[in-house]
Amino acid sequence: MAFTFMLQFIVAEQHVEAFKEASIKLESHGKNAPGAIRFEYYQSKEDPTKFINFAIWESAADSDRFAKSEAHVEIGGALPEGTILEFSSTDLQALS
Repeated sequence: MAFTFMLQFIVAEQHVEAFKEASIKLESHGKNAPGAIRFEYYQSKEDPTKFINFAIWESAADSDRFAKSEAHVEIGGALPEGTILEFSSTDLQALS
């Protein structure tokens, strides 16, 4: 069964562009990662400090493997201190 989740971020206003650039890089790597079915980042139209990552993986193990990958660690680790002000994660399941 597929593993689906949504990550929500609120980013410091002064770091929006850095977060956006990192998200675009992560999206590129995530879409091509083993086990990735869908991996996308979105930015709110109303509030540019709000972002969502929506992902579907073949398994939770595939998601974990990507989160621990060199690319993910390198890109995420390059963000300036204090970039992410709030973070939440929601595991999702299909209704049918």
